[in-house]
Amino acid sequence: MCGGADNLAIGVTGHRLQRLAGSDLMLLERRLASLFKAIEATATAQGKAGFALLSNFADGADRIAGRAALDLGWALDALLPFPRDDFARDFENEPELAAFIAQLAQARSQSHLQPARGPEEDGTAGYERAGREILGRCDLLVAVWDKAPARGRGGAAQIVAEAIERGIPVAVVDPRGLMPIEATCPSSAGTAEILRSAVASLTRT
Repeated sequence: MCGGADNLAIGVTGHRLQRLAGSDLMLLERRLASLFKAIEATATAQGKAGFALLSNFADGADRIAGRAALDLGWALDALLPFPRDDFARDFENEPELAAFIAQLAQARSQSHLQPARGPEEDGTAGYERAGREILGRCDLLVAVWDKAPARGRGGAAQIVAEAIERGIPVAVVDPRGLMPIEATCPSSAGTAEILRSAVASLTRT
């Protein structure tokens, strides 16, 4: 399920808080907000009228992007790897858990993609499945990725590579703020021109 003729579905993938240690998270949120505004302006000029962010709601990049999307009035759709109470096990402290619950309450829709994990399951297969579900539903992907190799199943590097294989346009945002936002568009079809134009507009400002 993609956005449809008049709507645009934007998927997000990216690093979790531990991997973002040392990054300026406020700067990252501002960069994501600027990218989302540019995508909205470009897409609106091409007839798109509705915008939704598809997120797995992991701590870190997913929820930072979620805040930026909600601030713009976009819909937020939650594709959780596991049922909510099971997913809550992955949050390291009470403030992060509370922030997850609060943002989830603002989602337009929420679903989970597999049953609760068994006691011996580490969850990596669930995160991989969740990332792929986003690829199956989005028109374009925004990746918060430092361009380092994958460190496990379902991480940003893997999801970006699979998006490119599927022909999905990808915008890469460096969480360290060291590189300009860049667009990778495997083809000229679909929403590739929207993303290319949006990213190009950011380099002109």
